[in-house]
Amino acid sequence: MKRQYQQAFAIVRVDFYKDKSDHNLANCITVKKIVWDLETAKSEVDRLNSINSPDSNYFWQTTRVEAK
Repeated sequence: MKRQYQQAFAIVRVDFYKDKSDHNLANCITVKKIVWDLETAKSEVDRLNSINSPDSNYFWQTTRVEAK
């Protein structure tokens, strides 16, 4: 059976304030949400970066979501 995927965009947060001795990136990276279009992703990243502390940084990443 062929799988079908839809393109999506993940809003990702990297926290720099975590324990510096913890080298496990999974403890510093969070997927905040998934959106369906690039313009929404870009504007949400800009908004979040403007209101949050310098210890966190947001970016968007293209991804895929499996359609059921």
